Amino acid sequence: MTFGVMSMRTPVAWPTSIATAIKKGRFYASNGLTCKNIKLAPEGIHVQTSPVKHITFSSQPSLGARFTAKDKPLTEYTYPGREGEKCIRIEATDHEGRLRGPI
Repeated sequence: MTFGVMSMRTPVAWPTSIATAIKKGRFYASNGLTCKNIKLAPEGIHVQTSPVKHITFSSQPSLGARFTAKDKPLTEYTYPGREGEKCIRIEATDHEGRLRGPI
């Protein structure tokens, strides 16, 4: 049996708050990977995740980049971005090949 996880951003875990978060799109579904935080920083887009093997930033036009863990799993990365990118899709893949994304 396969289980998925739905995470959302809501101040309290009340049914009405959960329903509002879902209606406003403040959630994501996952198969176990966790996106802990995404923020815009002066250096770029900073992503914090549960331990993963890859963090991929895909953009339009075709720019973006993929960052791969070397000695230990990645838990965060800051993507500096590139001039001309109009939108960025973030995906993370763990060492078992499970995908979390798009973010």
